[in-house]
Formats: sequence, structure tokens, C-alpha cells
Amino acid sequence: MKYFLFLKLVLFLCFFPQFTNADSKKISACYDGWEPFYYGTAEGESGGTVVALLNEIAAETGYEIQFRLLPFKRCLKQVSRGKIDFVMVTGSATDVLMGRTSLVTWQIGAIVRKDYPKNHITGLSEFKGKKVLQVQEYEYPKNIRDFAPYWRVSKVGYFNGDDLDVVPHAFSMVENGQVVTFLEDIIFSEKIIKDNDLDLKVLKPAVAFEKNYLAYALGREELYVKFENALRARAEDGRLDQFYKDTLGQSWSELGNEVDSDSKLF
Repeated sequence: MKYFLFLKLVLFLCFFPQFTNADSKKISACYDGWEPFYYGTAEGESGGTVVALLNEIAAETGYEIQFRLLPFKRCLKQVSRGKIDFVMVTGSATDVLMGRTSLVTWQIGAIVRKDYPKNHITGLSEFKGKKVLQVQEYEYPKNIRDFAPYWRVSKVGYFNGDDLDVVPHAFSMVENGQVVTFLEDIIFSEKIIKDNDLDLKVLKPAVAFEKNYLAYALGREELYVKFENALRARAEDGRLDQFYKDTLGQSWSELGNEVDSDSKLF
């Protein structure tokens, strides 16, 4: 009798897998690392402001997130195929449900040596005819792509080898004088320079901006609604500003984030 009942249970779970998935409420998120917003530690744990925020929302809405650290293109492919529930994307993407509240704004500054004669940048034209580095995995904003004919661009991979704990070698190439500048996120670059005592500085203001949103797998409308509603509510009552202020020293809106103007609570 026990064997018969066990067999019935196995057959039931095989033919109705959604029963176990709905009950577990476990979801997966993918990211490729962007300190101090989201990153993986040597112990295999996830950290950062966005990770902490998403975990807070998950706890409120009855979910549990498993974060996976993978290259961005692989993350997006896994989400578009429905194998991972959501990923952070710059701009927009197809074959996914695009979120409506930006969590990170990519503020791109120019990294130069400390002995560079200026402390501020007037525009991309300042580097006309100069040799610059760009990361081959990045999709840069349009104004940077359009400036390509006016400077000498070298494409590099982000890390030199498999050791992800070393300083990204694009920074080292600028420090060694191999190129004049490298275009990268201002907040992340300032952290890298400070933590590693590099002979570099970041020229501001940003030469380009691009907002980053959550992108959800198709068919995950319930997850989309719960998370986007929670983000929108936090943006409206000031909790997002305070959360970022407490963890980064600047508020969510001060960092250039916003809710899309046509966004509505569901």
C-alpha cells in the first residue's frame, strides 16, 4: 500500500510540475557584476545595493531569490528562454518584459592619469584624435558610438584572464600610458581607483547616461507586477531615495534614476 501511494505521488508531481514550483516561490536572477550595485563575493555570495533591495522586496512578496553571476549576454539569453526569471539590462531588450523603474543609471565618465592637465571634461571632442579604450562586451550609448570616427578606439576584454579579483586591465592600461582614456561608470571607477590606490582620476561630468531596468522572462507577469509595483511605491514614498542614501551616500534620484513617465501601478 505504501509503495502504491508513493507511486501515485510521483506520477502526480511528474504530470503537474507547476504545483511544486508555485508552492516553493523560488526565483532566479542573473547579473554580471557591477560594484557597488550588485556583485559576487569569493565565497559565492551576492552583495550590493540592488541585491539587498531585491531581496527585501522578495521577502515582502513571498519569494526567495537565487542570484547567478554570469556574463551579461548569457544572462539575457537565459532570461529570454525562460530559464532565469530576471536580469538587469541597460536601455531595453526584446523577448522579455521590461521593467519601468530604473535601479541604476550608467553615468559614463573619462578615466585618465592623475597628471592629465584637466580635472573636468568639456565633451568627447576633448579626446579627438586620441587613443581610447572601450570594453568589447559593452554596448555604448549612441553619442559615444557616433564619435567613433573622431578618435582611435582600441577594444579590450574587461578582465585579462580568469582572475576576476584583479584590477580590470583597462584601468592598468590607462595608468601605464598605453591609452589616453577609458570610458566607464563614474561610481564604479572611483571605487576601483580608491580601493587599489591607482594613479588615476575620473573626469566629470558624465559624457553619457543610460538607465538600467529589470527585464523579466515572458510568462512571469505575476512576478513582474509584484516587483514593479513595489519599486514604484518605494519611489513615490521616498524609500528608494533613503535606501540608496544609506548604502551609497547618494539617493536613488540623485544618481539619475526615475520611474518612466507612462508607468502605472497595476
